[in-house]
Amino acid sequence: MVNTVGIVIIAAAQSVAKAFTIGLVGYVSVKFPKDNPFLPQKLVGTFSRFTFHTLLLSLIYGTIARAITLDSIGLYWYVVVGAFFVLGISYVVATIMQCFIPIKNVYDFRALRVSVTFPNIVALPILIFPSLCEFPVVHNGYMRAQFGDDGLSPEELEEKCVEQASTLIFCYFFGFMFLFWGVGYPQLMGAAKDKALEASNESTETEVSLQQEAPSQEDYSQQSPSPIAIDEGETDQQKKEGNSAIAAVDMTGAIESIKSPSAIGNTRATEDENAGEIRFGVFSNTINACKKTLTSAGFIASILGFLTACIPPLQRALFEAEAPLRFLGSAIEALGTASSSMSTIIVAASLVPPAKEESDSTREVDTNHENGNPGDLAAPTNAQGGRRARMTSLGHSISSGSVRMVKAMTRSTPEMRRLSLWFCLSRLVVTPAFVVGIILAMDCGFHVLDPVPNLAILVIIINSCLPGASIVVVLLKSKMVLEETATVVAKVYLVCYIVCIFTIAAWTAVGLYITLPDEDGNTYCSRQ
Repeated sequence: MVNTVGIVIIAAAQSVAKAFTIGLVGYVSVKFPKDNPFLPQKLVGTFSRFTFHTLLLSLIYGTIARAITLDSIGLYWYVVVGAFFVLGISYVVATIMQCFIPIKNVYDFRALRVSVTFPNIVALPILIFPSLCEFPVVHNGYMRAQFGDDGLSPEELEEKCVEQASTLIFCYFFGFMFLFWGVGYPQLMGAAKDKALEASNESTETEVSLQQEAPSQEDYSQQSPSPIAIDEGETDQQKKEGNSAIAAVDMTGAIESIKSPSAIGNTRATEDENAGEIRFGVFSNTINACKKTLTSAGFIASILGFLTACIPPLQRALFEAEAPLRFLGSAIEALGTASSSMSTIIVAASLVPPAKEESDSTREVDTNHENGNPGDLAAPTNAQGGRRARMTSLGHSISSGSVRMVKAMTRSTPEMRRLSLWFCLSRLVVTPAFVVGIILAMDCGFHVLDPVPNLAILVIIINSCLPGASIVVVLLKSKMVLEETATVVAKVYLVCYIVCIFTIAAWTAVGLYITLPDEDGNTYCSRQ
């Protein structure tokens, strides 16, 4: 027994080390050589799309079409249910942990909570499980418990172990996709909408303050009205009186609307409408999740794989030796084999922080403002509408300065430590601990997991301890108002991916110890 435990720990450590060694290649390729890196950062997105649509889809289709049979097709729904179970626990854990480790920035919290809920369930597992299946204690234990001792060679057992594990991972991916588009994506877009609204309100307040400050800066010119004001046909005092009158009318209308009884009724009607919108929003999100899941390329490839598996003559023609369509099946398998390493390389490359570059327009405005070119400032004073031009120029300068300030703004070191601590504990420690505890209670206490394949339980455990999915950072970067939050999430990811080297190995060893059958076919709970 001690020897088995040692082998389990070695298998877990080596499989994780292999995945992160490949990831290190991707990370270094983006940074070196400095003048001409092997993988330019601007091409990472292009390589990501290429890898997904050509390599990963081939792996999804080929694995499902080859591994599933009509007799075993009913064994995989457990993993889809397990995906809903794990992702739900992750969301609750992230919310509860925020009570113990408060996060000041609400947009950071909302984005990172989605990251905690939805881990990287494809790129890492499809590298970890083939490494695990290389060990005889692993493929013998899982495959003989599932298929029995029917004279399969060690090589055949290892191949079946890899096929079964990959198929379970892609079945888990179904539940992941549905919940991400139904829950995660609306929350990310809601954060972008709320932050855009907040930025709009702040911009409005800035414009109002500029309008209020502008007359006071020109009080000295009121004694002798400038030719510009006379040509415009309206003095600054008249403008001030007009603005005051408009403000007074607006304020009076606001007060009357508050005092009016009909306003209370309108408020109640608005609340009822908001409640209806919430109910409609839940329904709309569900429909949107179904639509996006059913039309996604990964789901379509999976369905095609299931259909191929349900047609035994087509399955044999593609994947049996000397079959007429074997060349096509072999090409699909070769492309799928390359996807494991490429996916990990792309994920690691996306973690490299982008170089800070200011736009040409921002630099041009900054240069004009800092140099203080007298010709640029004097020309408007001699032209019609000079004050408006100066106010517009001032507004652009303040706006560009605000953009620079937001882009340059970074979280303080204590705050980043708090964010990293909260994220790593929630994603890498607390969530898998809850999942393992609930699985042990269900299996050892109530024996409700007896029909579930042991390898499926291991897939659920490992998927519960993985770091965040890179799609969250991609979506955040697609929204300009959340660019700062995207940078923060990327920094937290970098810390998390380093820490998870040790936590994934630890939880993989725990999962193997719990689910791996011994020589008699008994798991941990069966031996108790």
